[in-house]
Order: sequence, then C-alpha cells, then structure tokens
Amino acid sequence: MNAEVTSGRGAGRLALFAALSLLAASVVAQGDAEGEVTMEGCFNCHSDPDNTMEWGDGTEVSTGIDRILFLESAHGELDCMACHQGLDPMEHAFADHENFAEYRKGLNARCAECHAEGGPNPDAPPIHQLLHPANVDKAPLCSDCHAAHAARRTPAAHVSMSKACATCHESTYAELAGSAHGAGVLDDGDRDLPSCTTCHSGHDAVGKSSAARDLRLGMPCMGCHGDKDLMSRYDLSTDVVDTYLQDFHGTSLHFYKADGTAESSDVLRTLVCADCHGVHDVAKVREGGAAALKANLRQVCAKCHDDASTTFPDAWMSHYRPTLESAPIVFGVKTAYWIFIPFVIIGLSIQIFAHLVLLPRRRRRLARAGVAAEPHDGPHILPGDERRFVLRFGRWQRLEHLLGAVSFILLLLTGLPQKFWESDWATSLIATMGGIDMVRNTHRIVGLVFAALCVLHVGIAILKILSGRSQASMVPQKQDFRDALQNLQYYFGLRKRPPQFDRFDYKQKFEYWGMLVGSAVMIVSGFVLFFPTIFAAFLPGQLIPAAKMAHSYEAMMAFLTIVVWHLYGALFNPDCAPLDKSIFTGRISVARMKHEHALEWAREADRLEVVELQDAAEGASDRDAEATVAPGRLPG
Repeated sequence: MNAEVTSGRGAGRLALFAALSLLAASVVAQGDAEGEVTMEGCFNCHSDPDNTMEWGDGTEVSTGIDRILFLESAHGELDCMACHQGLDPMEHAFADHENFAEYRKGLNARCAECHAEGGPNPDAPPIHQLLHPANVDKAPLCSDCHAAHAARRTPAAHVSMSKACATCHESTYAELAGSAHGAGVLDDGDRDLPSCTTCHSGHDAVGKSSAARDLRLGMPCMGCHGDKDLMSRYDLSTDVVDTYLQDFHGTSLHFYKADGTAESSDVLRTLVCADCHGVHDVAKVREGGAAALKANLRQVCAKCHDDASTTFPDAWMSHYRPTLESAPIVFGVKTAYWIFIPFVIIGLSIQIFAHLVLLPRRRRRLARAGVAAEPHDGPHILPGDERRFVLRFGRWQRLEHLLGAVSFILLLLTGLPQKFWESDWATSLIATMGGIDMVRNTHRIVGLVFAALCVLHVGIAILKILSGRSQASMVPQKQDFRDALQNLQYYFGLRKRPPQFDRFDYKQKFEYWGMLVGSAVMIVSGFVLFFPTIFAAFLPGQLIPAAKMAHSYEAMMAFLTIVVWHLYGALFNPDCAPLDKSIFTGRISVARMKHEHALEWAREADRLEVVELQDAAEGASDRDAEATVAPGRLPG
C-alpha cells in the first residue's frame, strides 16, 4: 500500500505532497548517471526533525534523522538504500509491505544479513527472531534496542538498553529500578551494577528458560558477589557466597552442577540466591531489608520443610561468619575444636615419636653399655611366648568391632567428600557413589546403624557390670594419669623402668572414652541435622549450624585419631607379633600380655589356659579357643 507523506493537517497535505514530489524528482536528479538514489538526496528531506510519515494502516512515524549522529554511527558509511530496499523514490512507496509493522520486520531481516555471525553464541537462535514466526507482535526487533540511525560501535549503555526493555516490561522494569540493583538501569556511569541485559542476553537467549536456568545455577549472582575486587568497591564481603557454598544448599548446588541435575527446571533441587533474595526486586540489606528478608524466610523454607516453625529461620546466620557477638554457640563450638583437635593430635604424635624413635635409641644405647634389658624384655618372657595365646575377646566383641569399623569407613566415605566439596576427588567420589542424594541417604542409614551399635554396646556393658559378670576396667583412674606421665618419662630417659598396666592401659582407656564421647557427639548432632525442623521448634535456632559444625569437626577428629593413633597401636606397633591382632582373632600372645598387661598377667596367670599357635593352625575349634578362659595351669 502506498504511503502518504504529511507535514500538517487537512488541506495542507495536498500541497505538501506536491512539494515532496518535486523533492523526489530532485533526489533522482542528484543521483549518478544510472539514476541511483544518493545519501545527500535523502538528507535533503530527512534532515528535518519535524518530518513525519503516515502509513496506510494509520501508523504515523517520524522520518527526521540527525545527520551528524548518523555519519558518526556504526552505519555512517552505509548508503541509505543498503537497508531501505524496495523504496521507489519517485512514488516514495514500499510495494512489498502493506503496513509499518511488516516493513519493520523486513528491515530486521536486513540487519541479520550483516550481523548473522555477530552473536556470542551463533548456534543458539535469538529469542526475538524465534518469536516472529509465532506472530508475537510485541517481540522486539533490532531497532527497538539499537537505534538504526545512531547505532554505536561500542556496547549499548545500561540505561538506553534497559529503557528499551521497559517499553514492554513496564512492571518488571519498575521492580528492578527500585531494587538494590536499580542504579544499573538508572545510571550509565555505574557499569558494575546489573541491568536487564546482564541476565537476559537478547542475542543468544532462548526465552525465559535461559535466565531461569542460570538462576537455578546461582548465576549471575555468585559471579558478581564472589568477585573480591568488585565487592571491595562497594564495601561488600564475598562471605555471602562462601558461606552459602559451605552450607547444605550451596554444597548441594555444587554437586548438582557436577552431575547436570541442577538445571532441571521442573524440580526444585535446592535453594539458590534468587529463592530467598528475589529476582528483580532484590532488597537493600543495609536499609532494613535484612529484617524483612528474614521475616519472609519462613515461606521460603516451607517450600521443602512443610513443618518448619516460625523459629526455624533462626538457623540462618545471615551469611555472616560465626562470631562471639553474632552466633556465640556456633563460635564456641568452632573455637573449642580448633584448640582441642591440634592439642590431641600433637599429643598422640609425641607419644608415637617417643615410642618409635626415642625408645629404640635408648635400648640400643643401654645394650652397648652392657646394661640389663628392661623388664618387658627380661627373662620373664620365655622363649615361644609369642606363639602362645590366650583368649581376650569373644565372638560378640569381635563382631561388634567389625560392624563398627565397616560403618565408620562408610560414614567417612559418604561424609568427608561433603566437607571437602571443592576438591576434585570429592566430586568424583560423590559421582561414583551415585550422586549427592544417594550419598546422603546412605550416610543417614549407616549413621542409624552406627548409633544402634553404640547404644547396644553401652547397654550390654552396663548390664554386665550390674550383674557382676564384668568389671568396670575401662573407667579411668588416677593411676592412669600417673602412668601416662611415667611412661613419657621412661621414653625420654628420665625414668629407669616403665609403668606396669592392668587389663587396659591409659592409652586404651583414653582412646575408648574419646571414641565413646565422640560417637555421642556425632549421634546427637546427626539427629539434629536429620530432623532440623523438629529441634528448631523448641531449641535455639543456632543449634542447627552448631550441630553441623560439631558433626564436621568431630568427624575430622575421629578420622585423624584413627589414622594417627589407633592404626599404629593396633596394627603397626613394632612391639606386636605379626599374628598378634587380638581384636580380629580374639587372642593375645603371652609375650604381649606380659609386656603390655603385666599386672593382669600376674593376677590371672593361674586361671588362664594357653593355646599353642601350632594347635590353632591345625584346626583348633572356636569352642576349644573359648575354653582357654577356664581355670588351669599354664605350660612353662
């Protein structure tokens, strides 16, 4: 449909049409020899800012162009007809388009001819290009965001681009402008703050799902708030990202990213930044927004925790590191373990060093001096005592140890990768075991088994003591502390003879009670983490992060104690015979018993019966082995 050029109203249109016809003829006259239209000819009319054009569909548009801006723009070197193809300069009509909207779509296609490879992701079709085949009239075209006659050679400014978005997304623009990120759409001078295009890239997006996918990955929030240089310019801390990633939801997100399930838009895999802070209406925490945010957390928590009480959000520490002022319970637990773990491990390492290095040196030095050997190497240990055994642990005790060891190893395999989630080995191990959800379920089930074993062990021990079938030989006495000091003095050469021990020495007692108390801490804290909403209903909210802190550090304490101390004493102790592994066989050699439990041997020697190693190798039954606790004389 032909378009009429107007510059006034009523009868003036006829006169103007005649004038424009003459100008059109002038345009042709200013062309080259072949009659092509030149840019100078176009500007004879279009440099007037008051010129307008009315299309047949009633749309009236301005045709005025700022000549200087155009010549300085990215398109300044192009001829007008490079984009405005199909123009009949004499009739000033567009035969291929019936209305203005169709004409603009045609111009959009001209842009694509030059900018087909201009997007950051050429393989992803632009969202705005995809919308047009579906006849979405409000879908933006190139010229909606990029001024065709004043296109910049540099990226468009925050303000101009965001205002272009606002023409369709008015309510969303208003939310963003009033949020903590509002300066990003109001001030071109601050390029740090996000604007619409920070999250919604018009050239390679695939619709709302693209931005939603990024949000479910915690982006781009963590990209900015984890940048220390950027945050320092606004006096903000990157702790908001670090504390999130170290917590349950952040660790979950890390592993969900690794196995590709974090992008599932149909399932709320875990809470991310936008779930609590919002998307376009992010509150300004420093202006009272923190209180409002925390007040709304109950609704956020209820997405997964249906029974969350009003006090449940108190478990959230607002992304702050625990301090004595902000979270005294959590801070106290953390500080206690920071002191206690090094103290214990260093103390145990000194014991091992003294036994493994200092004691052998002393023995060699005394041997060279012709001094008689210490009592534990003396003549009371007879030849062959290392091949004679007495029963020390029954079937149930050996089974109990085996189940405890297996459950402990499984708990370490499923727990430590969650603590060290940043490590590649942790990510690989979690993936090998079936993903973070499978690992956590396994950890909880094994934890319940371990808790049942501990309760059963304590219950049986108490019943045996009350019934008189067992003595409370594991209860520490004052003598145990004296023995510890005297043994170290002996290792360092400050004492001539080592102390003698009864059924259990001070090392075994301290390790046993450390295991028992540590297991209690792990079980209680584990139940708090297993049922957080129940405990938060009647206990301080800080109890939950404090339980997580205790659970994590106690696990490290147990792991280090087992590796540094228990394995050395039970398996790698050079004073033990190769087959002298009593917790697995149930038997202890006479040599080791005389060496490590001299007081018990002196008291019980006449009541115990010895089994020769050769008899056991030839097939002595468990019944025969158990009979060794019956009264009888010992050979030799």
